[in-house]
Amino acid sequence: LLIDKHLSAISNMPEKSIKKINSKTLVEFERTPIMSTYLLYLGVGEFEFLEDKLRNIKIRLVTTKGKKKNAKLSLELTKKFLAEYEKYFGIKYPLPKLDMLAIPDFAAGAMENWGAITFRETILLYNAKTSSTRTKQYIAEVISHELAHQWFGNYITSRTSSHHWLQESFATYYGYMVEKEFFGKDYFDNTRKKAKEKSLKEALKNNNPIACSYSGSVRKYPKGAMVLDMLKYIVGEEEYRKSIKHYLEKHAYENVDSEDLLIAFHETLGYSLDWFWE
Repeated sequence: LLIDKHLSAISNMPEKSIKKINSKTLVEFERTPIMSTYLLYLGVGEFEFLEDKLRNIKIRLVTTKGKKKNAKLSLELTKKFLAEYEKYFGIKYPLPKLDMLAIPDFAAGAMENWGAITFRETILLYNAKTSSTRTKQYIAEVISHELAHQWFGNYITSRTSSHHWLQESFATYYGYMVEKEFFGKDYFDNTRKKAKEKSLKEALKNNNPIACSYSGSVRKYPKGAMVLDMLKYIVGEEEYRKSIKHYLEKHAYENVDSEDLLIAFHETLGYSLDWFWE
C-alpha cells in the first residue's frame, strides 16, 4: 500500500517493511497463510491503538482518533476469548497478530477477516459510565462469534454456500460457550434456551434445512448451533471435542462440506453418525 505519511495501514498480517517515498509511505505486509480471498483486509486511516499480547500474539484494538479509551473492555474480552478457544480446540491461533477494528460506519455489523476483524463502532466500543449492561453482553456476543470464525471459516472454509452453516453455526455455538466463562452458566442457559426456541420455529417442512443452497438467512445460525449441541450430548463432551479437533486438523487451510464433518466424527468415534444427519 502506498499511503500518505500521516496515515497508518493495516492488513491481515504484520508489516514486512515500511519505506518513505517523498511525501508517501510504502507499506508491505507479510504473506498470509492459504486462505479464501473474501477474508482479505486492507485498511488505511488515522488510527489509535490499544495493545496487549497473548503469548507472542500482538492484539490491537484499533479506533479512530480520540476513541481508544472506550476499547478497554473489548481488548480484555478478545484476549480472554482467544485463549479460551485455543484451550478448547487444542489448536493455537495461527497468525502472529490480531487487530480488532472499530469502524464508524459499517453496515455489515462485523466481518471475520483473518487477523483483522472489523466491527461497527457501536459494537466494539464501551463506555462504562453510559453504556448499558445489554450493550456489554452484545459486545461479548459479537466478539466471541467473530473470534470463533478464525477457526471455523478462516482456518477451514466451507466449500460452497450450501455448507455455510459449518462456519456460522459453529461460530454461534462456540460464541455461547465462551460467553459462559465470562457471564456465567445462567446467562449461557438462557441464551441456549432462546436459540432452541428460534430453532423450533424453523422446524417445519417448508423451512430451509441448515445445509441448503440458500445461505443468507441468519435464522440458520442458532438452528445449526442447536444441532451441534445435540450432537455433543449424544457422543459426549470428550469425544465431541476430540472429533472437532480432528476435523480442524485434518482440513486445515482447506475447503470442507458437511460430509467432511461426519467423516471426521466417524474416524474419531469408530462408528457412523449417518443416522443422526438423516
